Amino acid sequence: MELVQTWLYRLADAWDAGNVPPPLSRIDSRSPLYQFTMMLASLWRYPDPNATRHAQDYSFQGVEDIWTSGHSTDQAKCKILVGIGITNGQMTWDAMMALKSLSGGSVIDPKRVKIEQLLNDLIGTRIPGYFPTPKPLAQRVVDLAGIRDGMRVLEPHGGSGSLCDAMKAKHPNVVLEVIEIDFDLREILELKGYNIIGHDFLAIQDVLWDRIIANPPFENLADIDHTLHAFDRLLPNGRLVTIMSVAWTFRKDKKAEDFRDWVNNVGGDWELLPEGAFYESDRPTGVRTGILVVNK
Repeated sequence: MELVQTWLYRLADAWDAGNVPPPLSRIDSRSPLYQFTMMLASLWRYPDPNATRHAQDYSFQGVEDIWTSGHSTDQAKCKILVGIGITNGQMTWDAMMALKSLSGGSVIDPKRVKIEQLLNDLIGTRIPGYFPTPKPLAQRVVDLAGIRDGMRVLEPHGGSGSLCDAMKAKHPNVVLEVIEIDFDLREILELKGYNIIGHDFLAIQDVLWDRIIANPPFENLADIDHTLHAFDRLLPNGRLVTIMSVAWTFRKDKKAEDFRDWVNNVGGDWELLPEGAFYESDRPTGVRTGILVVNK
């Protein structure tokens, strides 16, 4: 597991530096990266990215045989590879060697190891309303917020920190406060160093912020409740930028109709996102979404 974590970090570092080897360019989120590295760990007898030998006597032909053996275990590995754009033995070998080329990266931070272990433990675990914001979308939300140094900013559904990470990267000099209801996710946020001020956003009263950026739960129009509450928690001239399901734009029940009237009355700006905007999330979902921007 520690060796897999090392690969995870080094590929993440390569993405941050903009020098991802072409054979690995389709591995751009945690879930496929984790599956890929775990598969290679089972393939390599000594999967040490620092080792001088690669694939302990594992020849190219041995890798090629995975695609032709017909064995159920090999077929499962091939299915994972196809999912990240690797479709034959040569591409598999090239990807293995590309990952090997990332050895010798930065020293591993034990705290980072713990964070990644906790994130990996969440794979396959259902947390109601938890769909991490993909990195490009998180950056878009932060850009729309119009944040300035010294502002007090709230992320009311911290999750694993996607929006917080985008905020910290672009605006390190703001007062960022976070709320998160799930215990395991709060542990991740604490390890990342974020200031958690509560666990239930809807229970927060008598506190106001300059900016609120949010990705609330969508089920049963819960995002409407969270959006209205967030608007109430804004200071004068404050701004809310929140991701929402599109359901409020067309449903005919009173809650959705009243919310449409409210958005119109406050001059909200709605940006419909492309289909599949959350396919790159660590927990992909096909729910159609958009971004609502409201000034107070």
